[in-house]
Amino acid sequence: MIRLKNIKKTDSHIKCDIIPEDSKAVGYLDIDLKSEDSYKTANYSLPAGYEWCKNHVSHAIAELIKMGKGKEIPKEKSIMWH
Repeated sequence: MIRLKNIKKTDSHIKCDIIPEDSKAVGYLDIDLKSEDSYKTANYSLPAGYEWCKNHVSHAIAELIKMGKGKEIPKEKSIMWH
């Protein structure tokens, strides 16, 4: 699970704070929505000790790209998978 907070969208970017499961520390994620490969160009930072959560970031990127195509952007979202 990863939590997305403070989600904000501009014309070309969508940004948020990211918090991996069980973490109290916050990282960030910034995606260029106009990039041909948003997965490769995404800029992110995970909290110290959570570097192993790169898979979590992939789920967050996919969800933010989907959100970026919509009109309304929530301020927060939790993403879970199995």
